Amino acid sequence: MPKTNRRDFLKLGGLALAGPLVATGPGTAKARTEKLPDYGMEKRVPVNCRMCAQKCPGLARVVDGRLVGIEANPHSVMPGVCGRSVAAAGMVYNPNRIQTPLIRVGERGEGRFRRATWPEALDMVADRLKKYREQGTPEAVAVLTRFHGAPGVDNEVFKVFGTPNFPGYADTCWANSRAVGAGVIYGPFKHGLPGCSPSKISVDFVKAKYGVLIGRNPAGGLVCYPWAMKFAKGKRNGLKLTVIDPRKPSEAGEDNVHWLPIRPASDLAFLLGLFHELMKNKSYEPEYLRKYTNAPMLVDSTTLQPAGVREIEKVEKGKKVKILDYLVYDEAAGEVRFASEAEKPALNGTYDVTFGDRAFKAVTALDRIARELENYTPEWAEGKSDVPAKEIRKIARELDRNRPHAFIDPTYRSERYFNSFKMIQVICMMNVLIGAFGREGGIIWNHSTKPGKLIHPPKAQAESIGEYYARHDPNFRFGNTHYYRHKAVETVLTEKPYPIKAMVFNGSNLLGGSAGGTEIVQALKKLEFTVCISPFFNETTLYADVILPDATFVERDEAINGKYKFEVPGVTINMKAIEPLFDVKSPYWISLELARRILTPEEYATHFKPFEEGGIELLWEKQLEGIKGVPAGEKAKITTDYLREFGVWNGQAPTPRPKAKTPTRKLELFSTFLARQYDELQAADDSNAVVANPLPVWQPAKWMTEKKELAKDEFIPVTGFAPVNSFTGQQTKDNRLLANVGEAISWDAVFINAAKGKSLGLRDGDMVTIWNPDNKLEQNARVILSELVHPDAMFSYYGAGPGAFKKLNRFYTNAPKTGFNPNHSAPFHYSPLVGGHAAHDYVVKIRRA
Repeated sequence: MPKTNRRDFLKLGGLALAGPLVATGPGTAKARTEKLPDYGMEKRVPVNCRMCAQKCPGLARVVDGRLVGIEANPHSVMPGVCGRSVAAAGMVYNPNRIQTPLIRVGERGEGRFRRATWPEALDMVADRLKKYREQGTPEAVAVLTRFHGAPGVDNEVFKVFGTPNFPGYADTCWANSRAVGAGVIYGPFKHGLPGCSPSKISVDFVKAKYGVLIGRNPAGGLVCYPWAMKFAKGKRNGLKLTVIDPRKPSEAGEDNVHWLPIRPASDLAFLLGLFHELMKNKSYEPEYLRKYTNAPMLVDSTTLQPAGVREIEKVEKGKKVKILDYLVYDEAAGEVRFASEAEKPALNGTYDVTFGDRAFKAVTALDRIARELENYTPEWAEGKSDVPAKEIRKIARELDRNRPHAFIDPTYRSERYFNSFKMIQVICMMNVLIGAFGREGGIIWNHSTKPGKLIHPPKAQAESIGEYYARHDPNFRFGNTHYYRHKAVETVLTEKPYPIKAMVFNGSNLLGGSAGGTEIVQALKKLEFTVCISPFFNETTLYADVILPDATFVERDEAINGKYKFEVPGVTINMKAIEPLFDVKSPYWISLELARRILTPEEYATHFKPFEEGGIELLWEKQLEGIKGVPAGEKAKITTDYLREFGVWNGQAPTPRPKAKTPTRKLELFSTFLARQYDELQAADDSNAVVANPLPVWQPAKWMTEKKELAKDEFIPVTGFAPVNSFTGQQTKDNRLLANVGEAISWDAVFINAAKGKSLGLRDGDMVTIWNPDNKLEQNARVILSELVHPDAMFSYYGAGPGAFKKLNRFYTNAPKTGFNPNHSAPFHYSPLVGGHAAHDYVVKIRRA
């Protein structure tokens, strides 16, 4: 892998600048005219960094029209950027960028293209897509957006076009297991389904005294605004951590960190053992449970249904809302009554209940949970997870000693195993039990803003495939109707509920970032037409019919952003820092040109002519006019001039509160949603009823149901992020300024247990072949033998290597030439009920290459 010195860097910049500079056309703010005294001076332009997907607010450093790098915006309430931002110049001045529109000339997947002009490429796209609309089936086109190029305009073009299908990416990230698992305990609920996204809650690292990291490494992912900054500040404040991970995540830092290796997919077993100890030791505040949770709820011990419920109305923020009221035993009155009327609900006990025409005995939810946990001892958990029972007890004591300034991290990227949903549910139940939710140093609600809109497309006539599967697929019962990329692939292959014949990939790498590579390739080959809008080549562009290269985030103005995973609300702006290189265009220009070609003149005039005439300034103005989540006194302050000068506005973090957004408006230690679902599934004799059980119960991962033990050449793939790589983004993978760091951490390697590797005759640095016996897809990588990996695990940095698609190596100079991508070999299967893609729930074999 090439080393980078000063001469190489300057040469790299000069290479890129040798390409023609192209004006971006409509939708771009006017740049300030350069004056002679500015020559050689450094400018700082506000941007939202896109070196990963989180849009950290930063300042682009520009000298003589060249990007030097990105630094933290000091006006942010928590300023910070990571190594990826600093290396943004390696993305911009990469000669391997797609430099002009391309049209496929070989077979799909060969990666053979010819250069095209913009009119030729745009006309081809329009001619192929308009056909479906003229046939009355605009829903045959699906638009998959990841790194939004022109937010506020790009998806709107296709909404006016008439398709309802915008399959989001997060069914392989967080949108199913994590969102539903946290949502059933904390809320919120939308359309009757729970969905607590990572933007809703976060860990208060800064004020926490002790925490358990499981299924997540916030330092490895290194999202600086605000996660990494809060995490680092917490560590400086003395935050002690226990890390539960099959591989020791050294990125978390060595000080105050206690690492315990765990068998892959056994996190739930460890958590049940921990929950057992917390409950046995009564590690809770009775008054917190009475006031903020439904722990006193009376439930039928056998059916697991609430003893009695009714719907009442209350006024919240001036609006009437319906709340689910439930029966409790009121110790003050000495009788069973509804919680809304009770003065002192009992946390423990069994009571006679008469409700409707039934008379029966009911137990408090807290006691029923405690009874269920009795058999999940730390010794039982050790047998499943390999985490020693004495360590589980030690963690329980630390949580008890430090509560409520303690937490179990609710994770982020959760779509790993069939039991990931139960894992998240149990984590959130424990955070409620120890009183961590809504408290400083625990789990707190985030507060984000929501900018207004310029374009308001009509509602599509057809039902989206996500909505269809939510109604008709039992395995998608809790599925998210916004995030369903895998259902889109399934629809292409099965043509149910109707055929998907064309896909538009807008910054989205389906094949690199989604599990089930074999089936995804089949779908990409079956499509009649595929368009990729991207500055970089990736696995999916190999199958494109047309590639439209859009400008990178520092080469374009962009819509105002207000959605951050932070308790402090914010508004940020991204302004064009440099002129676009090569023959690439602003994604706003691309969107307008597509709209002009695929919509009627009347539709274009109604929805897009205002943007063409007013440009990005009009979009900003409308976004700020309609913004929500900003205090009335602050709204007038947030203008485009203010954002141009400072780049970011931050509000104040409200005092944390244990507020719930569930049907009962309580933190539901016992989920009423799951209780109802469990009852229906039990009545239908559905084997997936265990998933919907409102109690903390064991559910094995899929691979565990197929194998009792792994053979000596078998492993479960586990992944993590490195501070230098960003999902499957080529802006960091093929980046000369990051390649040396990548090589230093062996980003092209797989890491396995040293003793197990030696038993296979392997040595450090050997090339190995890795394959899934079920689909026979082979990948190659270097192997590193490590004492810091569980014997059943094979660790790789997520998305760093080319995996099974070696043709990509023709388009890269600095990316690893080998390396394992677990998505390519993963089975095309779904976690029961939640419908997330269990990307790591399978077995791989390895041998010397």
